[in-house]
Amino acid sequence: MLQELNQNQHFPSPTNRFPPFNNALSEDEVVVKKFIDTIQSKFDNNIIKSPSKKERELMYDSIVNPGLFIGTCVGISSFLFFRKAPAFVLNRILASKQTDFTAKRNLVKPQRLSILQERPCLYKEGTVVRPISIFFDIIMSVGTGLCAWILTSDRKKMLTCVADLPLVEGHSVVAEGLCHDFTDLYKNKVSPKFWKENSDDTVKAIERFVSNCKKRSRYEDRIRRETGLRSVDRVFLPETVPKNILQLEAVEDFEDTDWAALEDVDEEENDSSRVFWSADS
Repeated sequence: MLQELNQNQHFPSPTNRFPPFNNALSEDEVVVKKFIDTIQSKFDNNIIKSPSKKERELMYDSIVNPGLFIGTCVGISSFLFFRKAPAFVLNRILASKQTDFTAKRNLVKPQRLSILQERPCLYKEGTVVRPISIFFDIIMSVGTGLCAWILTSDRKKMLTCVADLPLVEGHSVVAEGLCHDFTDLYKNKVSPKFWKENSDDTVKAIERFVSNCKKRSRYEDRIRRETGLRSVDRVFLPETVPKNILQLEAVEDFEDTDWAALEDVDEEENDSSRVFWSADS
């Protein structure tokens, strides 16, 4: 009977009870992950190989000051502590036992005095223990230094530095590799409402990066006009991109406007409207 029931009963196929990975992330984390995946794909496909010299200098300064310097000092101090502290503690314990040994020495028989008068040996690492101990001390010191580096690093400074890489003079490897994709994600793949409602440092850094990409693009277009280059020609910036380049370009566009042509257009529209109303009348 049970076998027949089991044969006739259709159980639903087992499904994965765990949600997709992105379901565990907040909205801002999902958006940031999209941009991180874009960066990773550029490196995987060798589109971005190595930042330019100027970009490396800027990133090095944001990483070293002050996090790496403090982390290095903490790591070296930790190594010295791990090497000296255990032996010091053990020798103190042995010294305290030596004090008790001296106090009890006068209570023993003279024939055993010569044996008890031998002082206990101080702690010293053996030839086998020493390299193993040094190895573990190095690992612990490096871990301590890394923790100190992470805790003391200026995260906002590093994010701002990366966001300002498109403004560097010369060629920007980061801008050439990421600006197009970042701008497309920013404008077409993420809702404008998201950028207004989120104030996370990483989100603001992405916004700053895209804005600086636009500034670099406008400045490159300006140099192409001045030097007679084509729109597809690669531009070497002689200086850092001015931060007010968008305002400068807007002013120049306003000054270069052909107001006479616009007035002619307005007059033609007015004439056509007069003809229309006269025909109706």
